[in-house]
Amino acid sequence: KFKNKIHNKRLLLVYVWSYEFIMKRKLSIFLAGISIFLFSHQRVSASIKNKLIVGNWNCKAEHFFDGGSLLQEYNQEVKDDGSAFFYGTYTMIFNNAPSRKFKVSGTGSWFISDKFFASKLNSFQSGKTGQNHDEKSPDFNKLVKTGTSSSYEIIKLTSSESEFMLDGTKTYCTKN
Repeated sequence: KFKNKIHNKRLLLVYVWSYEFIMKRKLSIFLAGISIFLFSHQRVSASIKNKLIVGNWNCKAEHFFDGGSLLQEYNQEVKDDGSAFFYGTYTMIFNNAPSRKFKVSGTGSWFISDKFFASKLNSFQSGKTGQNHDEKSPDFNKLVKTGTSSSYEIIKLTSSESEFMLDGTKTYCTKN
């Protein structure tokens, strides 16, 4: 009987060890499968988003500050090689003063990672246009720093519309 008990305990231990080994192996294979699925899903998702983002977009964003807002209206050409070009206007709208308008243009680079549209400003130019400019008018050429990067959260991206969020400000775009 004693030998039988020892033999049964050994069989039980072997069985438990085998079961744990098989379950751990199944779990690791399952987790590896999920990782591969998620990774490939992100790559496929980014690839689809890359195709959707390429094109010519009309965009608009309004940034609020004490005493007014800055309205950005621009056309942006996003190319499949990761480059972009934009041109348009910045309008400073003041609560207690006339608005001031600026022409702007520049170039940049971009990529999409998961749910973010990352961009880097490579060049920027601006000039005053219209009325109401004086010594208080800002010089955007000095204020806007080239080489800066931003990561916009993608709220919506379809073949005809896009919506992005950066620091609480939404940018809305429609495709030409």
